[in-house]
Amino acid sequence: TFCREVPVSGVLFLYNPENSSIISRLSQELPVLLVYDKSVSSDIDVVELDNFKVGRIIAEHLLQLGHRHVAAVFPSLSEKHLGRLRRVEGMQEVFRRQGLDPGRYLQILVPQPGDVAPWQTASGYDVGFALATRVIEEDSRVTAFVGNNDMAAFGIMDAILTQGKRIPKDYSVIGCDNLTVSGFKRMGLTSVDPFSAQRAQEAVRVIVQKIERKGQKSFLPVETVRVAYEPKLIRRDTTDKAPQREEKE
Repeated sequence: TFCREVPVSGVLFLYNPENSSIISRLSQELPVLLVYDKSVSSDIDVVELDNFKVGRIIAEHLLQLGHRHVAAVFPSLSEKHLGRLRRVEGMQEVFRRQGLDPGRYLQILVPQPGDVAPWQTASGYDVGFALATRVIEEDSRVTAFVGNNDMAAFGIMDAILTQGKRIPKDYSVIGCDNLTVSGFKRMGLTSVDPFSAQRAQEAVRVIVQKIERKGQKSFLPVETVRVAYEPKLIRRDTTDKAPQREEKE
């Protein structure tokens, strides 16, 4: 309804659709492009990232360094967060492939009531700080943390330092986004680069082409456009070999 009442030339969807039939109908009237996870099945043009592979890259890196007990921090997890769920699945798959039960060795953490104060944000830095603090105080087995994004990883890092621990000697930390600040020299954050800027540029390029073709008889492409970007691990100073921890049953 909004797109019919407001002069919109095209629509970019940045999250997986709750109602795919509406998007399908909308695509018959306007240029539409999805910027989604690779697992989404659609006959609409899409610029995609394989978050399952992001999870695999993270888990493989930490396991190669000898980390066995890992805590992954997310602000929330639900069916709406398809990319996050796929990332978790990717990590779990690698742990299983190495003979490690994800239920025992991979903690998937989301905030519980009281973890984050009302005046704090419910995502990013504050969640990373709160959940990492709890893990450090309660679970001596964990040797590595995974942040949902780089801001959550920064919160995790501050929690580690506040507890008087060292990075990466006591705990390794890895994020996802590869923000510019993650490459600063004082403590470069190991992160997975999802090439967000490049995906955004490609999405705009495709939809502009569709808008320019709209005046023609048909603006729809002959074939569905699917542009996939490969995530890449950028290793810096926050990940290293796992320290020895006492294994508790």
